[in-house]
Amino acid sequence: ALQLALGLVALVWVYAIARRLFGEVAPRAPMVAAALYAFYGPAVFFETKALSASLSLFFMVGALWFAVGAATARARGEIGTGFFAAVATLLTPQLVLFAPILAALHIVKRRFARATILACAFALPLVPFAIRNGMAGAGWSPLSTQFGAALFHGNHIDARGDFNPPKGFPASVERMRADERRVAEEALGRPLSVREVSSFFVRRAMHTLLENPLHAVRLVGLKVYRLFMGFEPRLNYDFHEERRDVPLLWAFPVPFSLLAVFGVIGLALALRARVAGAPLVITAIVVVGTLLAVYVASRYRLPLVPVVAIWAAFGIERVFSERRFRTLLAGVF
Repeated sequence: ALQLALGLVALVWVYAIARRLFGEVAPRAPMVAAALYAFYGPAVFFETKALSASLSLFFMVGALWFAVGAATARARGEIGTGFFAAVATLLTPQLVLFAPILAALHIVKRRFARATILACAFALPLVPFAIRNGMAGAGWSPLSTQFGAALFHGNHIDARGDFNPPKGFPASVERMRADERRVAEEALGRPLSVREVSSFFVRRAMHTLLENPLHAVRLVGLKVYRLFMGFEPRLNYDFHEERRDVPLLWAFPVPFSLLAVFGVIGLALALRARVAGAPLVITAIVVVGTLLAVYVASRYRLPLVPVVAIWAAFGIERVFSERRFRTLLAGVF
């Protein structure tokens, strides 16, 4: 119930972000953005699961809302952006670069005070987790150290761009960590820390890619295809399988491919009109970059959804309001 309530708050924020960005140039876009986000099935689907992904999505959308409004409420906006981005990062480590890149952009634009406030607001919530992990022997990082294994699972010689564990690993995400440690320790012949296990798999992944450059190029193509397609690549939960058992999920018919196509159109038009929103662009770069680095899964693609829904709404509003398009429709019908 709590996650569903937070999802409704995130929906309101999506509307508010679109209104701040496009309210003057595309007045119908905020409502379209909210509708696209509301009827995207996996967003609702993951809110019913005990996963960090949907909770992280709430904090990420909150960070975007504060960031887009920071131009008018500078100190408060940067504090809200940093805090919400920190919590989102703790829940979903793939978002870790959002706040640092935004702070770097402030520095480039000589907004030093805003960069300092943002950096402090982002770093302070992470410090207790870094101390806890360090005292537990997992390194002095506040984040999960599963990146190395995820990099290897997404880039081994039989990888296909989605979650496809290499030979010798279980297909179950829940059993994966124990098997990763076992494989790494057997290969090196000694007990390893969590960070050493991650480093081992980073080296294996990089070795595979450097030794097989055509494989690396093919994988990038597969990941781009899976990133844009409407099918939801599974990880530990299968949206399509559950939709067969829960007919109510058919009431949320918006596919990611629709969001992606109109999102790209909307981004191009928004960049030309200078209303794309730097925080949204940074989010897209960070999420797409991590997906191309590891593998595409519906859960990992989720932080991209509010961003592309907002851009798609702008694209739809602009395309359908064009006189030439209306003339074409009149000629057809």
